[in-house]
Amino acid sequence: MKTFETNPYKKIHSKDLIMMPWKNGGGMTTEIARGGKRTKNSDWGWRVSIAVIETNGPFSIFRGIERTMSIIEGNGMDLDSPDGGSFTLSLFKIFKFDGETVLKGRLRHGSVKNFNVMVDRNLFDAYLEIINTRTQVTSSVGPNSIVLIHQVKGAITKIKHDQNFTSLAAQETIVFENNKLIEVQSPSNSLLAIVRINKKHN
Repeated sequence: MKTFETNPYKKIHSKDLIMMPWKNGGGMTTEIARGGKRTKNSDWGWRVSIAVIETNGPFSIFRGIERTMSIIEGNGMDLDSPDGGSFTLSLFKIFKFDGETVLKGRLRHGSVKNFNVMVDRNLFDAYLEIINTRTQVTSSVGPNSIVLIHQVKGAITKIKHDQNFTSLAAQETIVFENNKLIEVQSPSNSLLAIVRINKKHN
């Protein structure tokens, strides 16, 4: 895990990350990055992680947090609420919800791997995009914005920034802040998660 405040560019390698088992034994979480000012509920304003869910069970409650998640590996899961409602989260589908929402996850066929983005809703907005096809994405990183790109798997992705190129291999992450124009060149057999986090003007 790495913490970011004002540095304009950081690259995170898989060897820097630590996988942590859940207290209830139902899965494991690997925190990729966190940042933002300290809040009363947490020591971060935004956090990006990957979780492996191995058993059915309730989701943790995160008060004041907006959550965005997508399954990047596995056969999906059903999210059940106490009022009887149910939502099917299939591969690469984006699901956004409040951290106070009471949900229970039911695996459909085996364990799944989730890509998770959490932000303090009073401080940040977050947007998650999953790319699993050959494409080119251009993004502008404003003075109050963060763009995080995580390569889940596949061939090397090329990222152009400030007239320079950076390569991103499987399980590597790059984070851009503050006035950057970036161009992502994704090959056909790669899987990318792109996170955009914007600071709110309160």
